Order: sequence, then structure tokens, then C-alpha cells
Amino acid sequence: MNSGLFYLERLVNKMINDIPEKDKPREKALRYGMNVLSAKELLAVLLRNGYKGKSVLEVAEELLHKAGGIQGIPKLSIQELCSVKGIHTAKALELKACFELGRRISFETVMDENVMKHQEELVRWIQNEIGSSLQEQFMVIFLDHFNRIKAHQILFTGTLDTAQVYPRDVFREAILQNCSGMILAHNHPSGDVAPSRADLSITGQLLVLAQMMKMRILDHIIVTQNDYLSFYNEALFDECIQYVTLATQNIDNFL
Repeated sequence: MNSGLFYLERLVNKMINDIPEKDKPREKALRYGMNVLSAKELLAVLLRNGYKGKSVLEVAEELLHKAGGIQGIPKLSIQELCSVKGIHTAKALELKACFELGRRISFETVMDENVMKHQEELVRWIQNEIGSSLQEQFMVIFLDHFNRIKAHQILFTGTLDTAQVYPRDVFREAILQNCSGMILAHNHPSGDVAPSRADLSITGQLLVLAQMMKMRILDHIIVTQNDYLSFYNEALFDECIQYVTLATQNIDNFL
């Protein structure tokens, strides 16, 4: 073995061994619980080990840097994960599986509940579904009479800042699902949850059509990775309907 590499390996091992036992991620988790671990330490527990010259904590830190934070990791492909030295295909698959389990757990938490009474859990699930997407995605959640989720579907995918929404497709799917109500949801990749004029307009159009078809639209939720806005909470539905009414009047006046 090259003497330089030998001493480097000894130095790295000494650095790891010099970390107090109680501060190593696995030992820390066993002693105090998973909730006290940082994102880097949680990743280190999953990754288990590093490689010659770099500890598992350093590999975890490099992964976080590449992903732009913990919420960016689910967006990385297997190939992108494996581009971080120390992460091979098996580890990449384990990471993807962990995040997929988290996504499914968040759905099962809300699927049998009245979602209007469990908004935080609903929002967390929506964020897991579309919050980290780099394109706008418009999702419709179809509800039964008890406001429980019957089905959900991403009906439209757009660009960085817009998604073209067609009301006829929303109501066609609602009829097929035989739903009693709907919750609309879409993401803003920009990170700003403030509704655009287009958001107000399409919400107003869908509300007007829903009234005509005796259907309920209970909310429209805009999400980002870390934030959300609820049209129901902000009492925006009346403004949306007024927006459509004024637009229609302006067209009539122009004609």
C-alpha cells in the first residue's frame, strides 16, 4: 500500500474514532431518538459508511449540497445520486425507497379522514406529491360525501410558471369518479405561493361551472416545498368569481 494513502486512511479513521460515541449518528439515535438527528446525520444512518478519505457524514453533506437540501433529494435520479462518490446503485435505491415510503405514509394518513378537518396532513401529502416539481402541476383530489379522498389525479403539467387548465377535462374526470366534491391543488416552482391572475381566473371558472353542475369545490391549495396557500383559508372564492364576472362583462362591453 502507498505509505501516503496508509497514513491518510489512519488519519480519517482517527478523526471518526475521536468523535465521542454519543455524537455518532447511530449511537446518538439509539440514545436520544431519531428526532434529534440533523438531516445530515439521518442520511449518514441510511448510507452507513463512506469511503477511503471521506467519512459517511462528509458523503451525506455532499449529497445535501448537490440536492440543495433534504427536500431536493427525492427529485434526484438514480444516476444523479450515484454521481456522489460513495453512493452506489444499491444505496441510491435504498434512498429512493425511503422517500417513496414517506410519500405513501403521508397519503395513508389522510385517505380515510375528512380532509377539511385535517388540512395540515393534506397539505403535507400534496407537497410530497407535487411540491418539489420543477414544472407547474395541476392536481384534482376527488372526494366522497364525507370529504374523504376517493381518487386523485394530476390532470395538467405545464412549464416553470404556468399550466394550461381545461375545465372540461376537470369535470369529465369528476363525473367518471362519481365524486361529491373536489379540492384543486397546484404547485409554484418559483417558491412564491401568492396566486396569480391566471390562478384566480381558472378557480373562478371552475367554481361557476361547479355551481351549475351541483358539485362542490372545497378548496384550491397552492404549494411549494416549504409553504402553501389555501383559497378557503384566505376566503378567496368570492374574489375568484368576481374576477370571472368582471372579465365576462368586459368582453360583453367590447362586443
